[in-house]
Amino acid sequence: MGARPMHHDEGMLAYFADKLAFEEDYIYTPQIHGPILFYFTALFMKLFGSSDMIARLSCAICGIFLGSIPLFFRKDLGKKTAIIISLILLTSPTILYYSRFLVHTSIYILFNLLFILFIWRFFKKFKTVDVMLAAFFLALMFGTSETSYIFIVAMLSFVIPFVLIDRKKFLSKWRELVKFTKSNYLDLLSAVLVFVLTWLVLYSVGLTNLKSLEISIPNPFSTDTGLGFWLAQNPNRLGGQPWYFYIILAFSYEPMMILGYILATIYLIMHRKNTFMMYLFWWATVNFGIFSWAGEKFPWLFLPSLVALSVYIGYFLGQTWAGFRLISKIIWIVLLGLTIFVAVRLVYINPADTNELNVYVQTPASFEAEINKIIQECNGSSKDCVLINSSISWPLTWNFREFGRLDNLDREPLPGDSRVILTDKQIGFLDTSDAWTRRSVTLRDWWVPETCLNIKCVPKFVNYYFTRETWNAKGGYDIFIYERQ
Repeated sequence: MGARPMHHDEGMLAYFADKLAFEEDYIYTPQIHGPILFYFTALFMKLFGSSDMIARLSCAICGIFLGSIPLFFRKDLGKKTAIIISLILLTSPTILYYSRFLVHTSIYILFNLLFILFIWRFFKKFKTVDVMLAAFFLALMFGTSETSYIFIVAMLSFVIPFVLIDRKKFLSKWRELVKFTKSNYLDLLSAVLVFVLTWLVLYSVGLTNLKSLEISIPNPFSTDTGLGFWLAQNPNRLGGQPWYFYIILAFSYEPMMILGYILATIYLIMHRKNTFMMYLFWWATVNFGIFSWAGEKFPWLFLPSLVALSVYIGYFLGQTWAGFRLISKIIWIVLLGLTIFVAVRLVYINPADTNELNVYVQTPASFEAEINKIIQECNGSSKDCVLINSSISWPLTWNFREFGRLDNLDREPLPGDSRVILTDKQIGFLDTSDAWTRRSVTLRDWWVPETCLNIKCVPKFVNYYFTRETWNAKGGYDIFIYERQ
């Protein structure tokens, strides 16, 4: 997990986790999402020290649990269904890649799946323990990422199709819920209390930072709060991706999901009375729709939709597998093998290759040698050894956290013991000095396929799928490294 250079966002998150671990400095900042990732990562850093591998450890552990969760619900899902869902989660190239990547969404999807399964079991059996656990994991979802608000919209909106499609079943469940509430209202209040107390402890940093808690309270009209900040960010369309960005990713990495979604939906239309499957369809479809509409689109934000799709498709296959003909089973097994091939290539062969669409705004592997060279040169030096232009702070601030600092580089003389300067602009007074040399290196690059909507695009895409050969120029940018002679 330490072989791939740190990504732009990873460097930022690791840096603040390191500050929490060793300087005990943390306040909830909506731009870098909820506190749970920082708590988990800081804990491992405190135990094992700071490194790229340790920074990614919490997400990797959550990925292992994610693939295992359906097996713990095998009595409710059915053994075959649980195994199939686990298999889909474990082999999804995108989920596997980002389970080895420091990002909030990798942890969020674990709590999201647990909440779904516990709340489903609650509406099946109406047991207090299930609603308590559902409330707890819902609080952990909100403590991880503000994408929880999107999930809540998707979940609550299910009432509309439920009433329209199966009003009798809806009324039956409603009566059961009312009956449970009347006889167990204290239990439901306790579940609400579990949610509130978990939120309070998480966002107040263990009751030590009330300002952090205040920022977390949902207020759509204040950009100082988590909800308000991200509502205001939505029109900015950070990344500039088209609405069909996740469709491109699905065809590039998850063709089994596409086929499974189509077949599962056909099956659902023919068996509309399966309420849980109706909900899984709604969860997957509305989730995908909202994330596709949202202004900010990045590969890791595909994860919530992929988990929903995995459960939906796995549940469908678990219910129907026994009735498939041999040729159908062979096709599914071939698709699974193809998915594993794509996953292995992405995660273990090309983890920093920006020909891969999932490898987005990634520090290239070629820059790793530059990082190691500078570390060797400055090891044991002061914080002024490496000066980093503020406009290119991530992940460089993490890479050189022990002997580097940010600087606007607009004055001379620079600190006397500075040996290396990293900047995205030339510095005139250093260019004319015999004491410094300058060279250019690539800090970041990416590939976005050009729009291609005719039949001639099909061979290009098929070739890309199997060889990852791109057909238009990459984007990216270089930086300058100044070194003292």
